[in-house]
Amino acid sequence: MGKIFRLLGGFLLISTILAMNAVPAMATGQPDLEPSQIIATAYTGITNTVTVLVKNNENTASDNFGVLLEAKYGTGDYTTVDNITGNSILDKDNAWYADTQVKFDWTPSTSGDYTLRATVDPGSYVTETNETNNELTGNISVAELTPITVTVRVEGATSTIWSGSVTFSTSSITDKQGTTHNIDHPTALGALAEAASQGGFSYVVSSAWGTLGFVESVDGETYADLDGWKYRVNWVDANIPAVDFALGENDTVLWYYGTWGGSLALRLTADETSLPHTDNFTATVEYYNDDTSSFAPLADATLHAGSRIYTTDASGQVNISLPPGVYTVYADRGDYTEYTKSNQETVIVHVTLTLQPGWNFISMPKKLASDNCTASAVFSGVNTDGHSIFYYTSSGWAAMTADTTVSPLEGIWIYSATTKDLRPLFDPDPRQVPPTKQLSAGWNAIGFSDFTAASANSALTSVEDEWATLIGYDAVAQAYEVSIINNAPASDNHSESRPMYPWKGYWFYMTSNGELASIGS
Repeated sequence: MGKIFRLLGGFLLISTILAMNAVPAMATGQPDLEPSQIIATAYTGITNTVTVLVKNNENTASDNFGVLLEAKYGTGDYTTVDNITGNSILDKDNAWYADTQVKFDWTPSTSGDYTLRATVDPGSYVTETNETNNELTGNISVAELTPITVTVRVEGATSTIWSGSVTFSTSSITDKQGTTHNIDHPTALGALAEAASQGGFSYVVSSAWGTLGFVESVDGETYADLDGWKYRVNWVDANIPAVDFALGENDTVLWYYGTWGGSLALRLTADETSLPHTDNFTATVEYYNDDTSSFAPLADATLHAGSRIYTTDASGQVNISLPPGVYTVYADRGDYTEYTKSNQETVIVHVTLTLQPGWNFISMPKKLASDNCTASAVFSGVNTDGHSIFYYTSSGWAAMTADTTVSPLEGIWIYSATTKDLRPLFDPDPRQVPPTKQLSAGWNAIGFSDFTAASANSALTSVEDEWATLIGYDAVAQAYEVSIINNAPASDNHSESRPMYPWKGYWFYMTSNGELASIGS
């Protein structure tokens, strides 16, 4: 059985209750009580839960000790939050041992930076082997209660159930017993509820053990024996019920189906997520080591990049070269009882954008990263020899300024005095809305919206009934190409089956207004 009941999110932590009701007689020797963690995210105007975890470093239990919590605002003096007595803990080698959770209610009236100080056995009533490790301090920033945005990932036993961002401040959660709980601040359990609402999956949470914290199932995957639902915030196993874990802005919440003693959380990072196909990128796979509170490299992990499979080396890394395309990259090792599947990264591999001497008619095949989407960022280093960079609208020609956003589907004219390779950075977010472009009857300047060539017929499906003629530009020859005509047969020199290419801009004639949709993923 071991520490089964310490599984959070899928298992209610009741070992402390067992300790209080089934503490054996004091063994020869002395305990060593130490506050190991202060868990708190706090907001003004509400009652916040501050949890102090206390561990026992010795093989002697303690059945009656106090924990004092104090708070200090800025450089002021400490004031007492509460002194909770009568706490119990088993000896460290007991099969039912778990760190004791001591929970405090705290209602700060002012936002700002605080220091919390937890002291175990403040009156020195318990004789210990070490009396010097009874105090722990931690810094906390208290904020006004407003909606926050956090990232949530829900990993089932074999597949990702949902991944995305949620914005919320309060939660209303109905448990299995039919009771509705209104939570007045953002919590890890509330994040699961918000994700379920957005993702359309179900979850069941029970209050059978006296607190809203036992997540029985998510998306139909139900706890069984040592397996069940757990959670981590910013990769750390918080060791308290999810309803008690308050969240802050930009926290990362991982809910996962795991097993006791296993299911280590994997993290994947890529040193580049947007690169030319001539370059390699390095993927690193790590697991979070709860004993050291840090990440460690994972060798022999399986790394997936689209349909390609790689194995990490002793440093947890793989150096990868891929052809042009958009790839979903993630890692796993064994099944969920050993390691939880890693986060996913989107890696965009593209052909090189090379400007030729003279005029170039180009386009961006995908949305650019938000910090790399302006004309000054994309075309930095290009010697335009004093020429403006142009795009074409229904009102005619327009010159780009340094702050003009470079968008997909836009045909752009740029002059380069020399041959110049560009390295634009694309937005790797897989949840972005596919771009569209409003076209007017007559001539338009458009771009091609994928990383691999496609026939004009398939690329222009969204305006099949409105387009008539497509004309590309050969920057090497500094001359227009042979036109492509809608519905021209394959045997014709103007056939609509001729390809459109990444990075190229095109003149495009519409017989009536229409909306051009992106074809890229």
